[in-house]
Amino acid sequence: MTADKEFKKSLDWEEKAKRNPLFAVMSVSDFEEKTSDFSEGDLERFFEKGELLFSRHFEPLLSMTGMLGSGQLAVEYGCGMGRLMRKFLDAGMRCAGIDISPTMIEHAQRLVPEAEALHVLDAANRTPLPDGCADFVYSYAVLQHVSRLSAYTAALDEMCRLLKPGGWMRIQINADDSPFRRFDPLQNVEVETGEDHVVKRFPEVEGKPSEKREFNHWSGVDVSFPLIQRLLNDRGVQLMGYEHYPPKPRACWVTGIKV
Repeated sequence: MTADKEFKKSLDWEEKAKRNPLFAVMSVSDFEEKTSDFSEGDLERFFEKGELLFSRHFEPLLSMTGMLGSGQLAVEYGCGMGRLMRKFLDAGMRCAGIDISPTMIEHAQRLVPEAEALHVLDAANRTPLPDGCADFVYSYAVLQHVSRLSAYTAALDEMCRLLKPGGWMRIQINADDSPFRRFDPLQNVEVETGEDHVVKRFPEVEGKPSEKREFNHWSGVDVSFPLIQRLLNDRGVQLMGYEHYPPKPRACWVTGIKV
């Protein structure tokens, strides 16, 4: 196994954070050989990506819902080192962050000291934050790395618990039956998600056998659109829309509101 594959597939998220936190969050080739001893220049590039993500994928919704400059609370599930939280603060919102890695939370405490709460998830995937405290809950490039279906649903449990009635949620997911795969000959796929594996069937491709893939810490759980909609509905979040997250055909943004 190459060093890159070992890092992605074999190390858990705390080990990733201790070894190379920049690459764990932003897996570009320039960061692949970094360590925990990164430079100010590295951080500048890292936070520039956060600015781009915020302006493209969050600012339009926050503007439409009147949350920009409102002082309302945005909670990030899987906050890492805080590159998105900083932009939410710049946009006039309060922010809190959650992560599975204590090392990532330590970095976020140093880099985004204005965050009013930063918590490590406990063994039950919960935090001390109170029910219904958040006006906006979001997650980017996190759920796609969860390695068990039970942990995936527990993540949604916590995000939906924190969201107040009328609050908005925006999360990025991967889905093999994404409607944005319309130019892909394998777009018509049936996804059967188990606890630690997924089975994919291709009913419209003659002679193509089903595929089974075991989940790991990098490629994570595969969900179907019907499954994510049911999981959210069961937790009181109504799906309001979804958008493609190019250039990856499986990647989507899902937006919902707590009812």
